[in-house]
Amino acid sequence: MKLLLFYALDGQFHPQVALKAETDHQGRFSFHRVEEAKYILVAHTVSGTVFFPGTRDVSEAKVVEVKQGEPLSGLTIRIPSASRSKSH
Repeated sequence: MKLLLFYALDGQFHPQVALKAETDHQGRFSFHRVEEAKYILVAHTVSGTVFFPGTRDVSEAKVVEVKQGEPLSGLTIRIPSASRSKSH
C-alpha cells in the first residue's frame, strides 16, 4: 500500500507536496527526514483513498504533529470497508 504524508501547516490538506512510503508485508511503514510540522497521513488502497485515522472524508482526517526531536510512531490507519456507504 502506498502512503503519503502531506503538509498541513494550517491544519488543512495541501496535496501539492508529500513525503512517500510503502508498507512492508506486515503493513508497517516509515518516513525518513520528516521535519517538524503538521501533516495529514493518507493511504492509497485498491478501494480508494483513506485519511488517518481511517476515514474516506478529508474533513474528518486527523492532523499529525511532528515535533523536533520527538519520534513519531504507533500510527495505524484503519481501512474502512469498501461496501460501507455514508448516509446523508
